[in-house]
Amino acid sequence: MCARASSAGRHRRTLVIGAGAGAFAALSLADAGARVTLVDKASGLLTGASGRNGRRLHLGEHYSADIVSSQDETALNTGRLCFLGALQMARKFPFLSSRDAVWWQFLPPDSMTSVAAYDEHLAGLRVFHRFLARIDDSVDALFGEAAARHARLPESVLRAHVAPDAAVAGYSSRESVIDLARLRRVVTARLKQSDNPADIRMNTYVTRIDRVGDEYQVWMRARHGRTTRENFDLVVNATWHDIPRLASMVAPDSGSRDTVRLKLFVTARMPPKLAAAPSFYFHRGVFGNHTNAGNGLAIVTSEAISNFAFARADRIPRSWRTLLHEGLYGAAGIDALSRLADEPNNAAGTTGCTRARDALEIALRNAGQGAPARAVAVAARHALAQEVVSDYAELVPEFKAAAATGLNFSTVVTVGRADLPDPDSPVHIRSFCVKEVAPGFYNLNPGKLTLVQLAGDFLAAIALDRTMHDNPFDEVIHGLIQANWLRDGEVLINEWSEHHRHQPEHCHDE
Repeated sequence: MCARASSAGRHRRTLVIGAGAGAFAALSLADAGARVTLVDKASGLLTGASGRNGRRLHLGEHYSADIVSSQDETALNTGRLCFLGALQMARKFPFLSSRDAVWWQFLPPDSMTSVAAYDEHLAGLRVFHRFLARIDDSVDALFGEAAARHARLPESVLRAHVAPDAAVAGYSSRESVIDLARLRRVVTARLKQSDNPADIRMNTYVTRIDRVGDEYQVWMRARHGRTTRENFDLVVNATWHDIPRLASMVAPDSGSRDTVRLKLFVTARMPPKLAAAPSFYFHRGVFGNHTNAGNGLAIVTSEAISNFAFARADRIPRSWRTLLHEGLYGAAGIDALSRLADEPNNAAGTTGCTRARDALEIALRNAGQGAPARAVAVAARHALAQEVVSDYAELVPEFKAAAATGLNFSTVVTVGRADLPDPDSPVHIRSFCVKEVAPGFYNLNPGKLTLVQLAGDFLAAIALDRTMHDNPFDEVIHGLIQANWLRDGEVLINEWSEHHRHQPEHCHDE
């Protein structure tokens, strides 16, 4: 982005807390001229939820509960917003796009979406794709032509790969598999080596924030170091489950109450027949999918098992924090899994606590009486991972021959109460949430890796009082977001849009 910021926007001291989605916001802010400090209590970028996921660059196919007319070219819904996010990511990081990346999308009998409604949803995505391609031919260059998307799969494919009665229809789609290691390296390098490099501080924890006049005083404690206090003009809070804690320091009545779901991502070695096949996605109230990550490995997500419980974002159980930050290792991990097994399961349609208890029983049995905690933890990881693979094999029988090789805990944060089986739940109607809870203090919760760069660009435009675009295509994207951002909780963007509608056009760098 090279659009010129206002004189007030340039060189503003900006603190970004959280190096997942926050790293992409830091890129956008630094590109716009802000003096960016990026902090995270982890040891590297994209190591939390942004680095533990199904590695999909979503093009919007599976968000079929959020419907707009397929004939309306400019209306935004979750699927189209994902497509915009994927475009923005691919334009910033071209190695993410692949016209050859194929996914097979399956519609099971228990899907919340009928075949007719899903066909309408896909038609709307193609209409939107063609609309954007008329503005910029890079759209087709990155993701292929709209006409090549969403071909119906023949019955022979369903019979060959899907359990009987597990799918009533199948479609071929294109979604790139994200190389997270490379993305992490590139983002880190750009933040450090740009003309306006960010000050990156890992292993740093924000303990206190006070608003003093037009500035924010922030206390930060480095691991194994002392606490320091610094002043900033702007603060971006992109810390997923820590968003309410930090926001409440400057806006006690900010009212942030989000849903956090604890998930599992299991790495499995696939049988040779599946190693050359596309990735699979099943559209269910409780989802199931696997990403073909290459080299014979799959990343399996089966949320019927992995959503252990629901909790408010400011009341994450201690067991979750242990498993997220330390993993299922040693005595601490076993203790966390034991507490998890005993926690009330208050989320409809999930069986996580039962699975945790089953995994513990199997682990204790396999490790043997009196086995050290490390051995029990190894057995528990294997048991829990294999349960996920076995559950997924009920949809894809070939996975009965797959062997689990790794396990990662992660989270998904959703604004509001997110119940997976409810088609009207916020979990099925996504948006990147950019909210100014106090002057110059922004909460940022994109909710999906696909949306992080788009959210970062838009946040920089808001925070630095500048135009988002430096070319006609960005101008269209910006206008679409402004015109369609009408949901509760994002009043800021509507107010900002109305304010700028009457402002003189921003100039651009030559």
